Amino acid sequence: MMNRRRCDKQTGRVGSKEIARTLVVATVVITSVGCADILGIETIDSCWDPTGFEGRGCYRTVGDCKLTKEQLPNACTDSPFVVFDNQKELGFSAPDDLPKLDKESAVVPPDTGSSDPDTCPPDNRVIVAGSNAIVPVLSYISAALHSASTPITVLYKDPSSCHGAATIFKDVKIGGEFSYWIDEGKPLLTKVPCTMPDQVIDIGVSDVSGSTCGFDEDPDIAVDAPGPIQAMIFIAPKSSTKRAISAEAARLVYGYGGTHENFSADPWTNVDHIHRRNPTSGTQNLIGAYIGVPSSKFMGVPNASTSEMVTSMQNTATDDATSTIGILDVVNRNLAGVPEIVRTLAFQAEGQNSAFFPDATNDSRDKRNVRDGHYALWGPIHIYSRPTPMATVTNVVKYLSLEQAPATAGKTADENMKELIRIVAGGHLVPSCAMRVQRASDGGPLLPQIPTRSCACFFDERTTETSCATCKTDADCGSPDAPKCNFGFCEPQ
Repeated sequence: MMNRRRCDKQTGRVGSKEIARTLVVATVVITSVGCADILGIETIDSCWDPTGFEGRGCYRTVGDCKLTKEQLPNACTDSPFVVFDNQKELGFSAPDDLPKLDKESAVVPPDTGSSDPDTCPPDNRVIVAGSNAIVPVLSYISAALHSASTPITVLYKDPSSCHGAATIFKDVKIGGEFSYWIDEGKPLLTKVPCTMPDQVIDIGVSDVSGSTCGFDEDPDIAVDAPGPIQAMIFIAPKSSTKRAISAEAARLVYGYGGTHENFSADPWTNVDHIHRRNPTSGTQNLIGAYIGVPSSKFMGVPNASTSEMVTSMQNTATDDATSTIGILDVVNRNLAGVPEIVRTLAFQAEGQNSAFFPDATNDSRDKRNVRDGHYALWGPIHIYSRPTPMATVTNVVKYLSLEQAPATAGKTADENMKELIRIVAGGHLVPSCAMRVQRASDGGPLLPQIPTRSCACFFDERTTETSCATCKTDADCGSPDAPKCNFGFCEPQ
């Protein structure tokens, strides 16, 4: 089905570039009929609402409307949006006006070369390394297993996402300071540091797939268990006047320094005010997959960590705030004090006619637009392990990927899973059971999904509120649209 934005019932104008790709026809201008008449497709516009998004139009999802992957990002919604006009702002007429940059080979970090003394608990270790986005979930798991009848020590270090993937794909060893967590009955878990010399890592955690990092996805080398969903964001200092950015504008900023030939991403044209991470950063790699800029080719001022990125925003002079831009993940954006320092920019993906925030509003925490496909910059946290791990490693992989929850005394499996989902939601991540869309690769197209056992209502209840019917068993769910009782709420399945 055609993209409705290239077909206007009022003018009848059909863009030849769009149609020539698939139907090999020339530009057609008709004043009395619509696209369905031109192409002989009776239902092509049946779900199109030309009044949506303040006249930019959107696809209805009610009734018999089943949207294609191309249409999902432009589905009608009552979430607030910001329009970023590429032609007005950049001078573009089409996404391919600005070439995407070619990807280079993987950057494989070396062993850390650490010879620190081994001060970590010696028995039943599971060693994890990679992205720090998994910390809200991993710290809970680490504490739960530490207090189990047969204790397991889950040790963690966070060099970067692609560094984490390299520990499995390339057997890169990591040493130095690690951490594990214990529950001392306080409001917060206690983080315990310890040191180790270079170690073979059991589980590598990455915000992006191994292929995005540049590694060959070989299941004989690395097994991928997708974990919770996280989103990446473009940010600016709080006093910036900018509110949104498009994929094309981001490509111009991070791939070309803000200017290229006749195109300008003003005010983001000073590379000293463009802030990036580093080539192995999951945030940088995932964003790069969506804007057509390989991580190794990002322009701008490097920031060694997420905290350094926030500090860069905080230290920006008032006069430079609007020309300053950076990147971050939503987990770290929601740490104490950070929302008062940075502004999240709404993002408009290629083919979208409006920009959205990850949440329903810039101040909410429901990840609504991530979950329904309106916000594109997201992906699962990848939990990598070797094909034949120890049983303890296998169990930790299951916990991190939310396949099951650690058992705790006096609780059922469902109660334990509810607690794990609560931890995920509190950490500003999304369990896959609360998603309404899915994708097979970083930057890939969206597809609708109804999880095998949905937890959308419970997730809503934990992050905002829910109108779902409550239940104790399936018998309490009278609606054919929501016949299953999952985690206390009636769900589709």
